[in-house]
Amino acid sequence: MDPEKKLEEDVVEQPSTYSESSLSTVAADTENDIVQGELSEYECQYLGFTPKSLINGVYNAVITNLREGLTHMEAYINEGYGTTITPEKTKQAMETIQSVLVEKLDKKFDHVESYLLKNVFTIPEDVVLPEDRVQMTHPLSPEEDRQLDTEMEQLRKHIIAVRYGNECVRQQVSDIENLQKHADNTLLYLQQLDSSATDAGVLGIKDSLSFVLDKTKDLMSAVNGLESEPKGNTNSTTG
Repeated sequence: MDPEKKLEEDVVEQPSTYSESSLSTVAADTENDIVQGELSEYECQYLGFTPKSLINGVYNAVITNLREGLTHMEAYINEGYGTTITPEKTKQAMETIQSVLVEKLDKKFDHVESYLLKNVFTIPEDVVLPEDRVQMTHPLSPEEDRQLDTEMEQLRKHIIAVRYGNECVRQQVSDIENLQKHADNTLLYLQQLDSSATDAGVLGIKDSLSFVLDKTKDLMSAVNGLESEPKGNTNSTTG
């Protein structure tokens, strides 16, 4: 079967969301490249970013602009020539155009990517970064290497211990803040109680306690009086 004809048939059978169907593998391609180990750690160390991620970012930007341009073109055709060309045919035409453009763009970007990775975003094997030159002038012996590994392990354990201590301190600070909140609420309640006692003419904590005690006794007496009142009424009725 003719590839162009097969391409057109595939495009016609696709749903109307043509703007996403042909671009759905862009992010997956980036992840696959990382998994395949195509990125150089040394270039990433020097540049501060992976060359592949930059190239993919440019590719995604171009594809996004292409998609937006075709979307505006489709809207313009539907608005100006909707009576001559049906929206369905316009949609199919835009899908075909996008498929062809993306296919050609992929081929061109493959050449650009290959050139950039080999000639621009690459560090020659004989070049050593400044932060690594100390290893050329003062190479580590096996004993020093083992000692360095031991120190790194000790530092790792120390960092874990410090993090654990920080977490404990953070928890203690949280507990103290909660206690402080309860203390503030208690103080506020006592201040309100003192204000109520002052309004009633009672001054001092002892007077306040005596005031509360007297009020309690009065309430208890009133309650006892209410409990004994029905018995008195019954006796008087019987007599």
